[in-house]
Amino acid sequence: MDRRIVGWLSISAGAVVFVASVVALPSGGMASSYAVIGIAAALGAAVFGSAVVLRAASTALSATNDPDAARRSARRLSWMLAAYGFLVPIALLIGVGPTVISGVPLRTSQYVMLAAGAVALAGGITLVIALSRSRGGAIVDPEPAPVSVPSGDQWLIVTPRDPGAMVLYGMSSVVLALLVSFSSLRLLVVAIDSGPAGWAIALVVMVVLLVVAVWWLRRRFPQVSVNPGKGVVRAGAREVPVDQLTAARLVASVVWPGGPRTLFLTLEGPDGFEAPLLLRRGGRLAMTDAQRGAAVAAVRAAPIRLPHAREDPQGKFSRVTHPSHVDAEQAALLVESPPRDGDELPVSMA
Repeated sequence: MDRRIVGWLSISAGAVVFVASVVALPSGGMASSYAVIGIAAALGAAVFGSAVVLRAASTALSATNDPDAARRSARRLSWMLAAYGFLVPIALLIGVGPTVISGVPLRTSQYVMLAAGAVALAGGITLVIALSRSRGGAIVDPEPAPVSVPSGDQWLIVTPRDPGAMVLYGMSSVVLALLVSFSSLRLLVVAIDSGPAGWAIALVVMVVLLVVAVWWLRRRFPQVSVNPGKGVVRAGAREVPVDQLTAARLVASVVWPGGPRTLFLTLEGPDGFEAPLLLRRGGRLAMTDAQRGAAVAAVRAAPIRLPHAREDPQGKFSRVTHPSHVDAEQAALLVESPPRDGDELPVSMA
């Protein structure tokens, strides 16, 4: 059976179970317990199906002789997935709708479900608007100009903090956090319905989780500055000489298959130091010529090499054990001339 058919069957089954589970969630007793299990299973089926479908679309995009046609097909797929995404707010509203129609006063948790449905609906509309405004095919921009390395003792910000780029950089963790949040929906309902104490506990937990999430994103994607004169790279509050940057890792992210690509090159140093350089944002160059020159100077001066395992001192299997890392020459070329959408990357991002 075609993988896409398997994926869509899994997504459809997950959607049906999700709607039924959300409708049964406020019932209480064993029905609510089964509903929580149903929501978790439905989300798992939807994620599995989406992964299968998106994987098939990405494979078709890389194997086709007509990239434009493959991108159009991928965009149609994205529209279909966005339509399925609207089932989340619709299901939340369905779960509260009968109570509203009957005239029975809503419980606090049901007000929360209404608010969550409205927020999810607004987010879905925003996503659809962004998808409709995006251009198909590769984004055309001018060839990067030859770099000129800035001189003198001066700090130059090469990658400012960007909320959108932060989310894209930590995309896998963000998706995991959303899944955990959906799976914990029943706990939130119970806490809110238990009275003022439950309200307080739920509010404190949500605030703490929000603070931790923001802190984690800011720590994972700090502002990066370079001082070419001193040969120092600053990421957040940490400064590291370029001669201590020993590895570079390429990170690629897309919002939907065939969509514009966002590229990061993360420079790695001692004690877990990481300096993510934003090369392209949504397919477009993210750095000015001066910023690119400073970044190239840092990368060229750094003793970047492929990491190797302790059992592989010669690094014969580094390409296998560290597939997203690049060597010194590849890192410099990535910063000098970041690959456009459709260009082959120097490493496999599968």
